[in-house]
Amino acid sequence: MRYEKIDYTEYNDQTGFNLGVVREMVVTGLFPKYDDIDFYDFPNIIIDLDSLLSTVMKLNSDVTNEIKLEYGKIVVNSLGWFINQYQLNGYITIYYNLDKYYTFNEIYPEWNVERQDRYNNFGMEEFIEKNLLKKLKLLEQRMNNFKIIKCPDAPILTIKEDLKTINGNVVILSRDPHYNCLFIYFSNLWIFDGKRLFGREDFNEVPSNPRVKYNLLPYYYLLCGMRRNEYRGIEKMGPQKTIKYLKDNLSSIIDGSDVLWKEVEQYKDLFFLKNVYPKKR
Repeated sequence: MRYEKIDYTEYNDQTGFNLGVVREMVVTGLFPKYDDIDFYDFPNIIIDLDSLLSTVMKLNSDVTNEIKLEYGKIVVNSLGWFINQYQLNGYITIYYNLDKYYTFNEIYPEWNVERQDRYNNFGMEEFIEKNLLKKLKLLEQRMNNFKIIKCPDAPILTIKEDLKTINGNVVILSRDPHYNCLFIYFSNLWIFDGKRLFGREDFNEVPSNPRVKYNLLPYYYLLCGMRRNEYRGIEKMGPQKTIKYLKDNLSSIIDGSDVLWKEVEQYKDLFFLKNVYPKKR
């Protein structure tokens, strides 16, 4: 399959500034800006397509067909060049859903509601199926080390189950901080968030990540919230206040007697994922 290479630095955004922002986010979600970061040492590479396509949030709601086509071209070519670059070094798996995350929406109805509305308004699933997924499925038939998986629920839940059977180091390409919660269960996991590549031991050295140990991340997110996925957490519990609260009250949080913990305990399966499984539609 032949992909047209785009010179992203010289790309002419005749369709508007928003498309330029989208282009930058798609490309940097796959190709690190820093020369000292690459994925050649990972025998298993996972791409969260839902995260990559969340760049549609940067487009106006009344996008024209011209912008849709340009958007599709950016995504198709970026993925094509990524696969060409790494296909000889590791097994590449793309996971996607582009639909409602049933399990998390049952726990917390507001989870990802705005993003899902944008997908629906944009006609994302139909458009991506026609302009991207068909090409990827053809590529899957021709390559032994590439697979695309349609998830019945949130991709993170299918990925979590598949990680149990994967040997060797794994890197997940996703800007979704939800994946940080998997560090509790997998020591062979690394994440590339569009800027930095990190594992669970150096997770909290990344400026955009919470300054807590990886095993405290579910507690942190439950209290502080996770804006990207539209989970609010406790009102007025910002990052620093949450970190201090965890230090001062960890024992009572763990034993379930803490007052604030009781407010969010009903949502704990959003971030404690060990026994949370994808729902079959």
